[in-house]
Amino acid sequence: MLRILNDILDYSKIEAGYVDLRNEWFDLAMTVQEVLDLYSAAAKDKGILLTSYVERDVPKLFLGDSLRLRQILINLVGNAVKFTHEGYVRIKIACVAGCNTHIKFCVSDSGIGISAEDTAKLFVSFMQIDNSNTRCYGGTGLGLAITRRLVKLMNGDIYVESQLGQGSEFCFDIPFEQTENDLATPNR
Repeated sequence: MLRILNDILDYSKIEAGYVDLRNEWFDLAMTVQEVLDLYSAAAKDKGILLTSYVERDVPKLFLGDSLRLRQILINLVGNAVKFTHEGYVRIKIACVAGCNTHIKFCVSDSGIGISAEDTAKLFVSFMQIDNSNTRCYGGTGLGLAITRRLVKLMNGDIYVESQLGQGSEFCFDIPFEQTENDLATPNR
């Protein structure tokens, strides 16, 4: 019940334009690890391998909103764990086209997957692909709508690739203002 209320409050704040982004230095790997830690017990109980992989050229520190990034990852990883009964859930992080301030995040799983027709419905507020899934898995249909709006608020983009019965991959990119590499450059 608390999760539902939080989703509705978050959605209302975003719709009303009351979400301010914080701009502070944060450790990307630590932020990702915090998300993995939240779902490690649930993944272990289901026998799911929960992992992350950060490409070598991705900097350690970023200037941006780690709270909102964590919220995006929590929504995506939470859904992946919820809809995966065996196999894996993985977060992969890479630089976009060699730019170390523009980062791509992909959350992939070996879960139930989504049909091509239904992927268009995923980011619509209060939309559930299948009402039987709502009864079986729970949820309000707001998590992905909130996720999309937060990604857009952070000047990014989000998309999904999936096949029914073959798992899903949700990818989003975020252009951060600076990285730790910029700290070493004087007069920036």
